[in-house]
Amino acid sequence: MRRRSEAGFTLIELLVSLAVTAALILGVLATFDFSARMNRVQMHVADMQQSLRIAQNEVVRFARMAGRGALPANLALQVTNNVPSGTTLVPSKAATEILAGTDVVRVRGVLGSTVYQIDTVNPSAVYGWSDADGKGWATVFPTAQGVPQDLVALEDKAKQKETLVLLDGSGRIAAVEVERTVKDGVNLRVEFKKHPNEGVLGIMSSDVKKLVSLGVLEEYAFYVRSQGGEAPTLARARLEPGSSQPYQGDLDNVTLDLADNILDLQAAYAVGVAGQPELRVTTLARTDRADPGRYTAPLLPATIEDHAYPSNHPYNSVTARRYRWRLLRTDLNLRNI
Repeated sequence: MRRRSEAGFTLIELLVSLAVTAALILGVLATFDFSARMNRVQMHVADMQQSLRIAQNEVVRFARMAGRGALPANLALQVTNNVPSGTTLVPSKAATEILAGTDVVRVRGVLGSTVYQIDTVNPSAVYGWSDADGKGWATVFPTAQGVPQDLVALEDKAKQKETLVLLDGSGRIAAVEVERTVKDGVNLRVEFKKHPNEGVLGIMSSDVKKLVSLGVLEEYAFYVRSQGGEAPTLARARLEPGSSQPYQGDLDNVTLDLADNILDLQAAYAVGVAGQPELRVTTLARTDRADPGRYTAPLLPATIEDHAYPSNHPYNSVTARRYRWRLLRTDLNLRNI
């Protein structure tokens, strides 16, 4: 018989120690699993908030410039309210299908280039137009009213047959299409013709006697692209001014996705208390994936602007409420209108 001081652990002691060790390990693993799930949730929420910021920033940034170049309010900004199902931004192009119930915001103006001033001391020497052939010209000087003007940038834009918006001394707006530019010493002569969409943008005629300024007119539309069965995205489309056709005929110009998982875009245009036009932009986004736990999001507001979200709306279903959602709203003054 061994002395008791030389004996090992009994079977019961081993089983007890293994049980305690297993419980400790399971507790540690549970803590790590909870931490990992929380990290995933926080990452998805951070991605959603980033999408919201990007979406809101892009719409607001362009809307603030709406009307630059002296465009009237009805041309500078247009909101298509709660579009019906099956609507496409570009006719017959399924890739531009708009998510039903969302709004479309169209922005026009001299957005990405300079508004060029015309020296009007002698109008007949710097501008001409013929109703007979629907063509005209304007001379832009490198300096107008003591302010330098970048004629190289204007020449580059003109080579792309861009749309120009013209402003005369009486505040009249007209759109023309560039034909070519000719260097006249240090000055730039821009030759143009009637625009195919002049009925929408403003008709050019011999009534325009004194040209004040010109600029390259751009048009953008912001919309929620449905993408079939995939998550909807906020997209920016550059269009040929006054039309529903892609800029330069390239479909990629109307399907530029800015932010994923954007469920709604709502815009409300009104005139503020001080008579200043205002725009309120509201964006709804959700996380890319459902929460791994038992989280249930609250119901959406009954309405977001004028888009109703009843309790039986698909976004309020049990499955959809496992996703977290956020609303972001911005009120801005339209300073150029």
